[in-house]
Amino acid sequence: PVFGLDGKVTFLVPEGRDITERKKILEEIKDSEAAYRALYDSSKDAVMIVVPEKGFIAGNPSTIEMFKCRNEAEFITKSPADLSPELQPDAVSSTVKAQEMMQIAMEKGSHFFEWTHKRLDGQEFFATVLLTRVELKGEPVLQATVRDITEQKLAEAELKKRLDALERF
Repeated sequence: PVFGLDGKVTFLVPEGRDITERKKILEEIKDSEAAYRALYDSSKDAVMIVVPEKGFIAGNPSTIEMFKCRNEAEFITKSPADLSPELQPDAVSSTVKAQEMMQIAMEKGSHFFEWTHKRLDGQEFFATVLLTRVELKGEPVLQATVRDITEQKLAEAELKKRLDALERF
C-alpha cells in the first residue's frame, strides 16, 4: 500500500513473482517421492530401515507380512533379536551376531549374508540379508533387504538326501 499525507491508503502497488520454476521443482520432487514410495511398497522383498543402536524405524508391507506383524507400528517395536531364534545355526547368539553383521555393514558400506529369522508366531525361516549403509536426515542408518529362501534351502537338503541315497545305492 502507498499512503497519502493524511495516512490513508491512496493506492496499491501490485507485486508479483514468477513461481513457475518453483512449482516445476516441487512437482518433480512429488513425482520422485511417488516413484520411490511405489518401489518400497511394491517390493516382494522385505525392506526395512534399522538404526543399529535403536532398532527398526520402518518396514515395507512385505516386511509386515514376512514377520507376521499386524502393522508397521507393531514391527518397529521389535528388535533384530526379537525376529531371530536365540542362536544362529553356527551356535552364535543371534543378538551378538546381529550386532557384528550391522557393524560390518556400517564400516564397509554393505554386507550380504544368510540368516535364520523368526516370525512373531515363532516359525523360523532361512533368509538372505543385504545390509546397506545409507544416510537419513544426515544420520547413518541401515537399509535391510530380506528374502525368504526357505524353499531353496529345503530343495537343497532334499537334493543332498537323494544324492547320498544314490551314492549308497
